[in-house]
Amino acid sequence: MYHQIILTRFATMQLLVIFLFYSSVLVSQNYAGTTCTVTKIIHLKQDPEKCSALDLNTYLDDDLATDPNLFDFIKNIGVYDTFLLRGSNLRSLTNLDVIKLRDGSQVIITENKDLRKIPKFDWKAGDKVLFTVAENHNLDTTELLKAIKAKKVKGARVQRPFACGDRRRKSEHCRIIEGILVLEDPRNLNLPKLEEVYGRVILSGSNLEKLPHMPKLKKIEWMDNKKLPAITIENNPNLKSIAELANIENIVLGRGRMNVVIRNNPKLCIEPENMQKSFVKKYAAHVRECGSHPSLRRSNFKQAAFHDTPGRADPNGTRGKIPWLQEKLGVGNSGVSYNYETHCM
Repeated sequence: MYHQIILTRFATMQLLVIFLFYSSVLVSQNYAGTTCTVTKIIHLKQDPEKCSALDLNTYLDDDLATDPNLFDFIKNIGVYDTFLLRGSNLRSLTNLDVIKLRDGSQVIITENKDLRKIPKFDWKAGDKVLFTVAENHNLDTTELLKAIKAKKVKGARVQRPFACGDRRRKSEHCRIIEGILVLEDPRNLNLPKLEEVYGRVILSGSNLEKLPHMPKLKKIEWMDNKKLPAITIENNPNLKSIAELANIENIVLGRGRMNVVIRNNPKLCIEPENMQKSFVKKYAAHVRECGSHPSLRRSNFKQAAFHDTPGRADPNGTRGKIPWLQEKLGVGNSGVSYNYETHCM
């Protein structure tokens, strides 16, 4: 009996030693290289003071991003190996001013609606780092964009400051939209804060009578497909007003791209107070003034499209004239040139 007790105690001690050994191995893997891996909520039970580097991935556990203990765990860790954060409620990522990145580090920060501040990221010249920052509509990314440009980081995808992307669920809060803005989309029926669009603006085949409220919209930039215009307003049988576009001051295009197409909107007219505005004079002069006789309407002319073709000669003296007049004069629109600018980010 005595020997059995001794053997039992011995076996228990062996198990305890084995447990402690493997625990120490786990700790050394996690901490002695000093990288703490956090991919599940249970990993937040580690001691963050022992972590000198962080490997975070909330994409594997959606609940991790909204766990109330997440910020307290990551707030003082100053080196990132991997930092993948999506759908959190965080307003900032850290208490530190600077986060160091290692060679091969990945920083992916997406869809964090409350995020307002990110630290300065620092990495050695020649190190390869990956950045994807998108759909954080309260986030000012100005300094990060400057750093990426200065260090010539390849393959970075970083949103403009305060920008919304295509995956947004609503648009009322958006100051900048990156991607196609489809005006009849239920997400886009009220755009009180929208100032700039980096992509196309489209209203086609809708039953809307007027455009969504966009009182602050001043700029549209379209640098992609040459065959598609920056603004398309066509085939809208009930559309009566495009007043929300009248205050646009700047349409920035790549070389040879089309500016604006406005056609086949039989009820459309321009309010008298908007007739002298720059946008109307350049791109909607073929649309009749509200209150004028319907026979004066020219909005169904096929050539109600404007192209950007900088540098071409204008032997017929028609540069800047509207397409219906060019057609009447028997000249094409190949000589038309409108406000070509190059946008450098």
